[in-house]
Amino acid sequence: MMKNNRIPKHLRTIRGGFKGHFVIKHYRGGLVVMTKFPDMSGIIASLQQRRCRNLFAKAVVYAKSVIGDPELKAAWQKRIRRRNGVYNKAIKAFMLKEKNLLQRDVFLEMQKMRLACKNAAMIKKSWRENVVEVAGQDRSTERFTYLETG
Repeated sequence: MMKNNRIPKHLRTIRGGFKGHFVIKHYRGGLVVMTKFPDMSGIIASLQQRRCRNLFAKAVVYAKSVIGDPELKAAWQKRIRRRNGVYNKAIKAFMLKEKNLLQRDVFLEMQKMRLACKNAAMIKKSWRENVVEVAGQDRSTERFTYLETG
């Protein structure tokens, strides 16, 4: 880790990584620190992290397609007030759309489960009523006839 006085002046203006070799971090109070680029080769991402990364990658592809099409970019530009915010707004819109679709799918699945449980309870109730009706009949003669013929 290097402090302000050791970092060359032309590198102090850079923010973030530099070709995967080192990272320059800026903290409050004007402190600028240069650190080694983190080694992420041994990291195993969780399922949720992979899903989020894949979603973000799709959002970036969508945003780049919006930026690449002049007509679509102009349409997006009309919707926002900032001059250069189309890329970020396109990413946000894509991710919110995916989130809403996922929430809708979860809601529909939960609704199906509720209906299935309700139907199962109704079937069980009707089955119990049929059992009670059959149990109310005199079945003693049926058993004897079965034993005589069998």
